[in-house]
Amino acid sequence: MANDLRLTTYRRLVETIVSLGIPTLTVRDFIRAKPEGDMCILRHDVEWGCGRSLAVARIEAELGVRATYYFHGQHRPRVFLPGEIAKFAALGHEVGYHHETLDQCRGDFDAARRLFIDNLAAFRRAGLTIDTVCSHGNPRVRKVGYKVNYDLFKRYPELLAEQGLLGESYMEGRPPEMFSSSDTGARITAFRLAKTVHIPGASVQGLIDTLAAGRDRRLHILTHPDYWSDGALRANALSLAGRLAHLATSTLKRLKRI
Repeated sequence: MANDLRLTTYRRLVETIVSLGIPTLTVRDFIRAKPEGDMCILRHDVEWGCGRSLAVARIEAELGVRATYYFHGQHRPRVFLPGEIAKFAALGHEVGYHHETLDQCRGDFDAARRLFIDNLAAFRRAGLTIDTVCSHGNPRVRKVGYKVNYDLFKRYPELLAEQGLLGESYMEGRPPEMFSSSDTGARITAFRLAKTVHIPGASVQGLIDTLAAGRDRRLHILTHPDYWSDGALRANALSLAGRLAHLATSTLKRLKRI
């Protein structure tokens, strides 16, 4: 099995994007300018801790690339470390709030709104500039009365502007025509919102080969750096776990249809 989730493999992916002359953007850059033509939005969700994400951020900075990193709020103390988060901003990256207050409040929209405002304020009190936010979805929380955490802004469409935010990544930072890639569940997938796009081998190398072939040059790439590692053993184990989880989920869906 290919070591898909090694940091050296991620470096090759970014080097491919740079060598192709595709401009890289933060989510903030994209929402502000809505540029046409070639581009790649690089987004990272930081969910377990800051260390591995900082390694990714340094790779990007070395290659002259800026990305967006979304961090959970105060309820995840291993992630909400303002001193560590400031290191990402110092490297030139955008930092944002990875919100899940509807999950936290079990679908109570009013409570979720108050908690969102409180968490956002905590980032700003720590001296961090937050211009965009991005929804997280906890698969262990049953959704009642909502489907995703950014439904908060469908109930309160004024909330983003009231809080001085440019936008929400899922709502405004990922146009449907873009070629999007994700490592969600430690498994590489690619899609446009209308359909799944096949990547040979469902691997980072397959993604690199697809980009090098030049078929798509408007890109959105999401990673969870907690999955990525210097070590081949850990990278292989996570990649295998992601494939097994996907197989189990697919099997359960098929059984439900029988």
